[in-house]
Amino acid sequence: MLLSCILGCREGFGELSFDARADQQEEDNPALPQALPEIGDGEDWSMPDWVQPSAGAGLVGDTIQASANISVRALDLTWRQLNPADGVYSQTQAGSAEGIAMASLQSQLSQSGPFWLRIWTSGVDWAPPWVATKCAVSAIGTDYTGQDHLPIWDACVWAESSSTARLVQWNLRANPDLRFVQVPGAFAWCEFDLDLVQQAADNHGLTQTAFNSWFQQAMAELVSIANGENADPADDRANLLVFTGRDYPEGCALTKLVRRVKTASKGVQGPRDPRTQPADFSMGTQARARATCWGATRAAWEAAASTRSLSAAGAPRSRSR
Repeated sequence: MLLSCILGCREGFGELSFDARADQQEEDNPALPQALPEIGDGEDWSMPDWVQPSAGAGLVGDTIQASANISVRALDLTWRQLNPADGVYSQTQAGSAEGIAMASLQSQLSQSGPFWLRIWTSGVDWAPPWVATKCAVSAIGTDYTGQDHLPIWDACVWAESSSTARLVQWNLRANPDLRFVQVPGAFAWCEFDLDLVQQAADNHGLTQTAFNSWFQQAMAELVSIANGENADPADDRANLLVFTGRDYPEGCALTKLVRRVKTASKGVQGPRDPRTQPADFSMGTQARARATCWGATRAAWEAAASTRSLSAAGAPRSRSR
């Protein structure tokens, strides 16, 4: 206000132009509240009154919880229960993962109401036992829950797992109750945190070139499957795919992965983390370790420019859900 007075009182200084800008700003912007915001302890999840949910927005969970307004359940399935033997597919076999008892595909589909699809794929206990033998692979690392995982980027493993995903999605993609499909179904809670990729780089020689080549092809294939693998846009459903992967701070391997997702998975809803956590979660109690990880990652990228190696310092594996 003092500046306004000074500028307005000086002869020939452009009083009208200054006041005109201020008047225009008042017209363009809603009136600010007169009361000061109340500041308290804890997390504030409130939003301004003018914020309204977008079309299709809502809360989802592993199970329906009416008291929490969660009305979209998970349709959870393991690769093992869907494909118990090579070339054999089942809609009646049950499964389990992370302590979750999973009814058969047939049983879960008999329930009414909206759902989202999650196929648990990469865990040694989630994949069919015959896969490790056929593909000549073994565990490449352990996630923060203690689950060992197979290399989903292995050509044989991906070919077999995507064949199962293709059959399930082909049967469900037109289901009006399907809200989204979480992909690619790997690592802890199928959230594709890259600590497993880092372990494979550190201990099994995985290179950035090899991983990126698989990643580009895999995302394109998932989009193609969701779109019906045809040229008819009328039945495209790639907009229901949700990629949940995070690199930093869940792994130091590929800090530019999100950009690659946007490039490789055109038509997908986009990279996102479905977990509800404070906005400053990544700067929590392990902030110093994560900052070190970030610096080490950048240094590793610069040092590996000629070799295209993924080698970098490891990231902290534990976190709260």
